[in-house]
Amino acid sequence: MKQYFILLLIICATSNSCTHKCQRVESHIAFVSYLPAETEAVTVRKFEKNSGFAIATDTFSLNRLSSSYQNKNDTLEIFASFGADNGLLSTYDYEIYLPAIKRLYQVTEITEAFESMNQGLSCRKVECLNSIRSYKVNGQLMNGNPEYAFYLVK
Repeated sequence: MKQYFILLLIICATSNSCTHKCQRVESHIAFVSYLPAETEAVTVRKFEKNSGFAIATDTFSLNRLSSSYQNKNDTLEIFASFGADNGLLSTYDYEIYLPAIKRLYQVTEITEAFESMNQGLSCRKVECLNSIRSYKVNGQLMNGNPEYAFYLVK
């Protein structure tokens, strides 16, 4: 009986030591119902979270040369690297500005689910992604989505 208990203890200890955190999702911006000329240039400003957009930390210019633009029906998806970050992160607030039409979106309260996986005895790493649960655009609460997109509607 004692040997069985020791074996069970070893199995439990081993399975708990194989936990790893999931990767951050690579999110992107999606403009809905915009004309191509309106999204030709996009400026993304990153701010310290909850600073009331007073403390800017970085600015990025997006265009067809510096970013990947993909059209899907009435939606333009822009995939870009924001410095060391791939996508918008919950640790910042953002302003997304369209200079062609002088339109400003403020993205705040991004909520990510930080998950981890336990692979049991094998310790085999399986890819997993954190998800975006919700975010606010100009104060309006938006649900996260399986496309990992921040939808901005005209």
